[in-house]
This record gives sequence, C-alpha cells and structure tokens, in this order.
Amino acid sequence: MTTNEGRVLSGRYRLIRPVGHGAQASVWVADHLTLRTQVAVKLIDPELAKRADARERFRREATAAAQLRSAHVVQILDHDIDNDQPFIAMELLEGEDLFERLDQRERLSLRETSRIITQIARALTRAHAAGVVHRDLKPENVFLVPNEDDEIAKVLDFGVAKFKDPAKQTMQRTRVGQLIGTPHYMSPEQVKGIVEVDYRTDLWALGVIAYQCVTGWLPFESEGVGDLLIKITMGAIPVPSDMLPGLPASFDAWFAKACAREANDRFDSARSMAKALATLVVAAPDV
Repeated sequence: MTTNEGRVLSGRYRLIRPVGHGAQASVWVADHLTLRTQVAVKLIDPELAKRADARERFRREATAAAQLRSAHVVQILDHDIDNDQPFIAMELLEGEDLFERLDQRERLSLRETSRIITQIARALTRAHAAGVVHRDLKPENVFLVPNEDDEIAKVLDFGVAKFKDPAKQTMQRTRVGQLIGTPHYMSPEQVKGIVEVDYRTDLWALGVIAYQCVTGWLPFESEGVGDLLIKITMGAIPVPSDMLPGLPASFDAWFAKACAREANDRFDSARSMAKALATLVVAAPDV
C-alpha cells in the first residue's frame, strides 16, 4: 500500500505531511484522531515490511524505547500494523538533530558539547540499567528540542538495540560477522563482529560524538569502509588537540579513555564519563 497524505492508520492516526524519509522508513506528522493532538508516525518501507528481520527490527525499536522512562529518550506512544505495514507513533519533536547543528556550525564549544553529552548520558544510564545497549549512537539519533531558555537532548532510534535479558534473545538475532551500527561510530568490538557487545560500545560512540562536536572532524575517517574499519581497530588513536590547537590536555586524556580500544580501559559508566567531561570543562577555557 502506498503512503499518502490523509491515509488513516489503524483508525487512529491521519497522516498530514512527511518530515523525513530514509532507506528503511519514513516519518510523518499525523493527527491523533482520538486525542486531537499531533504525533510523529514512523512507517517502515512497504517493501521492507515483507521481510521478517525488518519487522523484527521495527518491533525492537518500539519495545526498547517504550520501556525507558526518561526525558532524554523519545516517548513511544503506540506500535501497530496497518495493512501489513508496521508503524510507530511517538511524541512529535520540534527542533533539530545534532547532525544538522554540526552541519550548520561545523563545531561546538567544549561547554555546549559537555551539556549535550551529559543529557545523552542520562538516556544511556537509563537504557543500560534496563539491560539495553543502543549500538547505533550518532548525531542523527540525537534530537535537540528547545525548552524555554534551554534545550533538551533526546536519544532516538533504538532499532538495533541489544537486550541483555535472555527472555528477549529472539529480538537480537544477529549473524556472526554482521556489522550492526554506523561504521564511523562503531567500537572495535562491533567492527570485529563480536555479537556480545555491552554498554561500553555505547560509551565509545559517545566519545566519537564528543570528538566530532569539539573538533568538527570525525576521529576515524576514510572513503573506503574496509580502510575505516582498520583505522578503528588498529590505527593510532587521534589526539583532539592535534586537530584543534588550544584544546586542553585534559580533553585529550578524556577522549583517550572514552575511546580506549580495550573496553575495560574505558569509563565504567555513561554517568562517570559525562561527569568527567563536565569537571574538566569547568577548569578549561571554553574553546
């Protein structure tokens, strides 16, 4: 079935206009006909909806986000199937994602970066406590919502999340060697195709995001995916101040720990990682 303006899903949501479209799904503004309010509706691509693994990924996204009660995780309102096309209804966010902000401004100050990282860490703390590993943290999955004189960062897209609960193992079937995530933000253990990654793979991605925010560059970059994966697993760990002279040595040390290749050498939690960054920002010039 085609997706058109005016289509009503499951008798509850009338599609108004598309706001985004990717290879796997489209996002629409929709009217909730019962509550008389607007929501965001994410629809899986009709062709993908024919595949069991794609439907499973979609259910996983809804399940993972819905169980996390946090101001920093997008609120899931509903999940259903309309004419064999799964969809997720969620709170309608206004603002921009972190990718858009970086695209416009190239880089952020240490202080602004720390504020955003702290809020992402709050979402991760809640997720990790629930046994959920995001596995695909990247700027596109961090949405910045204006809130009076401030803004709130919300983590999106738990579609490739991994559940620690053995009862949910059917939700995380992954073939050995299959890459799960976005290559530039993958931890070495993800790159190596290790299925049993844990919360520390999210900490690596959070470190990569912080480096990108502060310097305006990705720490590991290449035009070829194979070469990129080699750099992540074997290349020298970049030093942020080499890319942006004036950055304090304390941030170099923070990044080295955040993206230590050995997971045991990273921070022990998202909370401690964000706290360490906030502490060094207080003592450092706001570069």
